[in-house]
Amino acid sequence: PEQIPEAYDDADPARRLPVKVPQLIVHGLRDDDVPFEGVAPYIAAAGDCIDTLIFEDEGHYDVIDPAAPSWEATLAYLAGI
Repeated sequence: PEQIPEAYDDADPARRLPVKVPQLIVHGLRDDDVPFEGVAPYIAAAGDCIDTLIFEDEGHYDVIDPAAPSWEATLAYLAGI
């Protein structure tokens, strides 16, 4: 980010808010690739158009692993919409 900050600024999803469509953020708090501290401001800025599923004991790739608890929770959420 320090070498090419403009590229990171352009890729910042918060710059595209409001997106005006419902969103679901599925995030593991043990994510070392995208720490929750980087996601929390986006969630706050998105307002009422966002739902979250946060998992304390999961990392970056756990949330896409069918064997992980987040998988079943995500399926249950999606089944309800």
